[in-house]
Amino acid sequence: MSRLDSALAARFTDLDEIKDVANYGCEGGVSGFIYYSETSKFFDEYEDEIYDYLNDAEYSMKNFVDTGSTIATLKNAMVWCVVEMYCQCVLNEYEQTCQDEYEEYAREAALAAA
Repeated sequence: MSRLDSALAARFTDLDEIKDVANYGCEGGVSGFIYYSETSKFFDEYEDEIYDYLNDAEYSMKNFVDTGSTIATLKNAMVWCVVEMYCQCVLNEYEQTCQDEYEEYAREAALAAA
């Protein structure tokens, strides 16, 4: 597990919050990722890993640059994207685990009923 994954795993432990971020993004306000000072600090600490994470998802810095962007808004957009993708992955893994457990339960119940 990378330092970035460890930091995000330590920060995001509440499934309801993970669902909110996965479904609605960071724009609604996510503690620790609200202010440019917070996202810039996070970006600076995990910069190389953020680039790797985004590159793996086939994003480049060009995806985050728009007219009038500042370094702070660029860092913010990249951090928010990583946080949102991380939460989506966690939620997908959780839902798949629940689906697998349900299917196993259904198989056992069908066998018991037969």
